[in-house]
Amino acid sequence: MNTPNLPPEIVVGKKVTVVGTGAEFPGTDNTGPSITQVASPSQTISADAAVAITPVTTPPSVAMLTAAATGEPYESVLVRLENVKLTAFGDMANNYVATFTAANGGGTFKADDDIYRFASANTLTPLNTCYSQITGIWTFNAFTDEYMFLPRASTANAMLPDATISPNPNACN
Repeated sequence: MNTPNLPPEIVVGKKVTVVGTGAEFPGTDNTGPSITQVASPSQTISADAAVAITPVTTPPSVAMLTAAATGEPYESVLVRLENVKLTAFGDMANNYVATFTAANGGGTFKADDDIYRFASANTLTPLNTCYSQITGIWTFNAFTDEYMFLPRASTANAMLPDATISPNPNACN
């Protein structure tokens, strides 16, 4: 996880109150979707123990998540997507952005490498792997004007995504 500026006591599941000035950072065209940002943030970390985080397991379709008009409510939300196939690795040529296809003609989406990188050098996640479920954060990339998925790494093995490979490889067709 790329968290060089976070205090070590901020961990997944910890309650953190952030105070600052909210603003929208527009995409490159200044007219479409934007990403919410907090300027001059300060944080208060709860003394309570970290709790398990439950992802949204019934998000709308991939087509709705990637559309400008309907993707925004899921910005920065932990989601679990089902029956998706890794169809292109991230590499230097595409800024390490992988591509996935959802089952049953559900559309395609991109996965940025901010937390976990699907790269050809990682033989543990081969191309065309069908995941029955994969968990990460839905986000907006203001530099490419599109919604993307940030798959998170497994807590058991950071070399693997937080995902389950489908026992039925045809489930992603």
